[in-house]
Amino acid sequence: MPTLYHGTLVENLAQIYAQGIEQGEGWGGAGTTGVFLSGTPEGALYWAKMAHQRSTGEKMEEHRFDRDHRHHA
Repeated sequence: MPTLYHGTLVENLAQIYAQGIEQGEGWGGAGTTGVFLSGTPEGALYWAKMAHQRSTGEKMEEHRFDRDHRHHA
């Protein structure tokens, strides 16, 4: 059985632990819904970074994100 990873914000963890991962709407206007998972920890971390940037409206290069926000993802 494969291991799959879900990238999210730290503040979502308590709800995920209590209720599991809930289906959501995809980003980018594709009209997809589902539970979005990655086959690698790096892929999940990328989506956690995107979730953080989306929630704050903050856009930045990955190296700057890692330096400034590593503890959020």
